[in-house]
Formats: sequence, structure tokens, C-alpha cells
Amino acid sequence: MTQRTFHSDIPKAIRNGATDDELNDVIQDYLGPDGDVQQWRVDNYIQLRAWAYLPIAEYNDAQVKLNSADSEIQSEGQQQLENYVANCLQVKSRFPKE
Repeated sequence: MTQRTFHSDIPKAIRNGATDDELNDVIQDYLGPDGDVQQWRVDNYIQLRAWAYLPIAEYNDAQVKLNSADSEIQSEGQQQLENYVANCLQVKSRFPKE
């Protein structure tokens, strides 16, 4: 018996670090054999990005650290902010607006 792929399996795959090929396989399983994975990715890029972005709490926490009087905490906040921005740019590149 084949296990059915659900819509909720797509964000799980992204959060579990699926490569694009692995993600495409999950999407294809969800759509069925006649589904157009690339078109689905174009049509749903906003949702794909939302699933891939880090939580906004990471950004907020970085901002709080940057406003600390402690230079070590500020340094941690700067690194956290840089990591957050790098993630966002990677997500935009992986799931482009077509």
C-alpha cells in the first residue's frame, strides 16, 4: 500500500532540509503523475517562502541584542541579524518570484 502525500508534507520537507530535487519529488507525489511541479512552484512561491523563512522571533531577538548595553550581547545580535538576512536572501533565491 502506497502512503498518500499531503499538502502538509511540503512544508515538512522544507523544514527538514530537503534539497530542491527532494522537494520536487514531494510536490510531484502531492500533485500526482500529471501535475506540473515547476508551475506549482511558480504559483505557490509565496507559500514556499513562508515555509522556508526563519521565524520572525529570530529577527526580533537580534534587534533586542543589538540594543543591549553589553558589547558581547550586541556582537551576538549582529551575527544573528546577519544570519537572518542571509537566510532570507537564500529563500528568495531558492523560491524566486516569476
